Amino acid sequence: MTLGYLLGGGVGAVPHGPELHDAFPSVRRVYGEVAELTGIPVDRMLIGDLPVELRERRTVGMVREAAMALAVHDRLVEAGVRPGAIGGLSLGAMTASCLAGAVGREAFLDVLMRSGAHEEPSDGPEEGLAIGTLPSPESAAELVVDGEVFLAGYFGRTADDAHGVHLLAGHLAALRRLADDRPAGQVTVLPGRAVAVHTPLRRHLRDALAPHIEGMAFAAPTVPLYSCFAEQRLTTAEDVRDVFLRNAVDPIDLTMVTRAMSADGVELGVVIGGSIPEGLLSFPFPVVHVRRPDDVEKLLLTAYELGVEPGAAP
Repeated sequence: MTLGYLLGGGVGAVPHGPELHDAFPSVRRVYGEVAELTGIPVDRMLIGDLPVELRERRTVGMVREAAMALAVHDRLVEAGVRPGAIGGLSLGAMTASCLAGAVGREAFLDVLMRSGAHEEPSDGPEEGLAIGTLPSPESAAELVVDGEVFLAGYFGRTADDAHGVHLLAGHLAALRRLADDRPAGQVTVLPGRAVAVHTPLRRHLRDALAPHIEGMAFAAPTVPLYSCFAEQRLTTAEDVRDVFLRNAVDPIDLTMVTRAMSADGVELGVVIGGSIPEGLLSFPFPVVHVRRPDDVEKLLLTAYELGVEPGAAP
């Protein structure tokens, strides 16, 4: 049985990892390395609320999520479990590329720091995010408001197959009007999310990062790697560079990752961190969520019982 890692995106508003940090020396080592490379103290990654100032909030939140994924990966490698495939969406797509050996950790974390520190335009409307929960895929187009609200992502169907879960992004005032106009529960504006990710409104960030990304050293993945921008496996260094270039403005789709993984033989998924809520979504294979030491032990037991192939870690 082949094991596939799934990494979610977003800014980690809720801290995860203190229990793992206390339980495993390898986890403490990774957090220490990330702190050294980014200048963000370990305690700030592990505990407490995010900073109020937008750029600092964004930076700490992204690094917090990335550090968790790197640490869990290394702990599982230490225990003899390696992914046979790996994929993610948004921040998770870039983290997956790092774990698949396509970009070094220092270079990956540097991109996050540059992205977080990017100066936002001061003259535009306030931005925001929302979740749209709709019964049919066709109805998602009804949520688009030209130039103001965009379909920024698709996470898939709920576990009971009753609804599709969509990410909406755009002008905050327009998102609030949309939530008021739609039936109750269809559109929920997310608090404290002041950046319209994966929309044309983020072109300024893409343009600012593009020269740096064009000059980065990427490599062909050494573990099968899957993209949230196309239902396919990434095989070249340029495939991975394209993920980094597109991430700011292009809509994301988790189902592209999971369908491609399933088609290539993944039979058990490992969801690392808390950005993909447990029990909410339907997947084409069973998944184990890893956020705490008990989850690590549960995964090791499940992998042993199912005869998971060890994969090939970089």
